[in-house]
Amino acid sequence: MTEGRTLKELNVQPGDVVECIKSGSDFVVGKEYRLDDRNCIHGCPVSYYNVSLFRIVSRASDAKPDTPVLWKDMSDAQVGALVKAQMAGKDIQVWVNARWIEKMHGGWIKDYAYRIKPAPVVLREFWIVGGCEAYDSLQEAQDACSKLMWPSIIHVREVLS
Repeated sequence: MTEGRTLKELNVQPGDVVECIKSGSDFVVGKEYRLDDRNCIHGCPVSYYNVSLFRIVSRASDAKPDTPVLWKDMSDAQVGALVKAQMAGKDIQVWVNARWIEKMHGGWIKDYAYRIKPAPVVLREFWIVGGCEAYDSLQEAQDACSKLMWPSIIHVREVLS
């Protein structure tokens, strides 16, 4: 098995995925964890976890960008999906100057790349009070928590990969 290192020694960055090799107490051995946009796991900075050992599964910097395919190089299935999506009223984007922009013309140009505009990512965020009741706002959760004998609030943020 690969020898593990602390998160600090691995120089992890937001979006990196690590696997726990040896747990100090906060992690499950063999489980993978993704660092959030604040470079934290479970809401704590990487410097907090100096006992558990990890290995890198993947680096966020290794992710490949959406590679555009020119219209003339698309398969029949890709062309059909784009035309069908446009006829259904979906937004189509064109690759211009190294970025995706809204398609403004009605036709298709063979030397341009096109795609169906991706749906926006909607992350869920909520708070659990006392281990069972969920609230959409922190204020609601704090109000409910103040009425409990043993108050506890868990902040849940959905992470998509």
